[in-house]
Amino acid sequence: MDMNTLRLMLMYMYTNTLKDHDGTNVRSLYIAANKYELPSLKERCASYMLKRRTKKRNPDLSSIRTARS
Repeated sequence: MDMNTLRLMLMYMYTNTLKDHDGTNVRSLYIAANKYELPSLKERCASYMLKRRTKKRNPDLSSIRTARS
């Protein structure tokens, strides 16, 4: 784990916020949250990654849900 990811994880643990977060290390933060069993941080990272998906590279999740119904 790099120092920035560790810093963000510790900041989240103590303040429940993700200030100074630029989105570049969300995946490594998600992995750290999973490893250290921080479900709320893991959920925030997952939510952030899902919101940032591009339609070009990934299928639209709402259309998948509609197709499954």
